[in-house]
Amino acid sequence: MEVLKDSQKKCPECDSFSTVPYAYGHMSEEAHKERAKKGEYIWGGCVIANYSPTDYCKDCEQSFGKRVFGRKPIQYETNIFIKLIRTLSSKF
Repeated sequence: MEVLKDSQKKCPECDSFSTVPYAYGHMSEEAHKERAKKGEYIWGGCVIANYSPTDYCKDCEQSFGKRVFGRKPIQYETNIFIKLIRTLSSKF
């Protein structure tokens, strides 16, 4: 199992620091239930695919930190752009 680290990331949608990393890979059902109860991570499944999210915000329930293998995360920049468009749209 791989847990993507650094769970204190700032959510790009609501600016909360109440985030947890996604976990990917195989684990026993018992281990999965125990860790999920503690809120250590969000289960992402057995396979990390292109654009799999890296983090989850507990406050606004949004996934973020999507990553293309071999490249840096791109979702953060997308969310900043969306916020800018919403801000500008509300002024007209």
